[in-house]
Amino acid sequence: PGGPCSEERQEDDMEDDPTVNGWEGTTGREVSTCTSAEGHGIWQRSERLAHSGISSFRTPVTDDDVTYVDPEESLVSPDLVVPPGVALKELSFWHAADIPCPGSTRARLWLSTDGGMTWSRVESFYKDGGDLSWERTRVNLGAFAGASDFKFKFVMYTYECWGECEATEGWYIDDVEVVIDEKD
Repeated sequence: PGGPCSEERQEDDMEDDPTVNGWEGTTGREVSTCTSAEGHGIWQRSERLAHSGISSFRTPVTDDDVTYVDPEESLVSPDLVVPPGVALKELSFWHAADIPCPGSTRARLWLSTDGGMTWSRVESFYKDGGDLSWERTRVNLGAFAGASDFKFKFVMYTYECWGECEATEGWYIDDVEVVIDEKD
């Protein structure tokens, strides 16, 4: 019968600048399609709030008249090359949110098994509003067994224009971990 399995974890505690470990985000400020307000801009390392250590990644603080833009503000993981005989098991991360325009602006998670060429939305996860309490999210990756070039992205975007958003803290991400099973 099958041999023992061992787990391997690939972790990022978000203590370094996002680009150091291969993360990519929106690179500039875009004008909103709803108003003349500028969009959020880039994801950045922040020492304002952290689940562990001293920092996390976050979307910047909004201005009082910001309306989120579509397309989204995204933070894209580095490539995770999965060797043959190894299966993706779980993605977990800690997040805290204070997202403006509850019901209109939402934080989501997307997955890719082809290095970011195409993306699938994780329907079981979304966040709007929030009180900056840290929450752990775990996503079972068993359905992606056999994937060889895995990526994921954290995305915040608007479903509709909303002109009376109040300034908020945004969305913080910390302690990201991907678990894979190695089969002997």
